[in-house]
Amino acid sequence: IVQEVKLKVSELTGLPARCISLNRSAKPCPEDEPVRMDDVFDVNDQRLQALGPFALVTTSFTDADFIFPKNRMSLPECGSSTLGMRKEALRDDAGKDLASALSTWPLSLVLGPLSKVTLSKEERELVGIPQTAEYFGWLYPASLDWRRVNNDALNIANPEVDMVSKGGFLYLDKGCNLLSAR
Repeated sequence: IVQEVKLKVSELTGLPARCISLNRSAKPCPEDEPVRMDDVFDVNDQRLQALGPFALVTTSFTDADFIFPKNRMSLPECGSSTLGMRKEALRDDAGKDLASALSTWPLSLVLGPLSKVTLSKEERELVGIPQTAEYFGWLYPASLDWRRVNNDALNIANPEVDMVSKGGFLYLDKGCNLLSAR
């Protein structure tokens, strides 16, 4: 039965059956049998082709829109941090609609651990990362009961509303000042 289950999981996930463990102490494939990416993904699979590319749209958020921890310079070492977002950060009509639907201000948002930006000048330009960015991190969506927010306020193409409701990347300079939010 175990082998049958492994084969079915393999069929559903595309992972080789030899790499599937049915217990909590799952182990990776033996090093002498590494999993190749083409064992896992068929790069010609139309489902994968339809996933992207994804555009990162720059928001109008500025450093002043957020309430950072007092010691910003500790951000790169401290892992996740909680930031506040001021109500005034949602400036346009769509943002104001969302702001009026929310009762708690400032919003509390979690910034995941920061990583160093390691792209070249050319690569940064190509993907829209500020040249002076030293760090980037994922800003998680606001922790709210989103069921209480009118869907009309969320179902519009608005970069600021999307960042608050879905998350996005923050790019910071060496002093941990916000350069860009995408």
